[in-house]
Amino acid sequence: MSDTKDISYIIAHCKELNKEYGEIEEKIRAFDKHINKVLYGLYREFTDKNWLTLSKDEKYYLLLISTFDEPQYREIYFDRRISDVFCTFVHANPNINMEINQFSNVKEEDYESNKVIIDKEQLERIKQGNTLKLIE
Repeated sequence: MSDTKDISYIIAHCKELNKEYGEIEEKIRAFDKHINKVLYGLYREFTDKNWLTLSKDEKYYLLLISTFDEPQYREIYFDRRISDVFCTFVHANPNINMEINQFSNVKEEDYESNKVIIDKEQLERIKQGNTLKLIE
């Protein structure tokens, strides 16, 4: 009898964890969608203001941005060749080695999809159509 109760408890606990996992996944998707909308807005603002001076041959354009909530500057790179955004967020303090790379599809018809890039070599794999999963 004790074994049956233990198994029932484990099954119930697993179901509860799966439910929590699903809720967390929803929050992550909503957060990714929000990040990508912000990046798309920055991309549009940047290209709208600078379209006369942009060279389509250049690989990256660097922007430094600062937000009200987090006033330290971040570097944002726009890759004009693939019409997508490749961003590197770097901490303003040079003594803090913190860097987050973000790749987002900003095509107007499909700007809500995005990927997280762990290293620059993965950018090539993404361009070749290989998918990435978020590494936690």
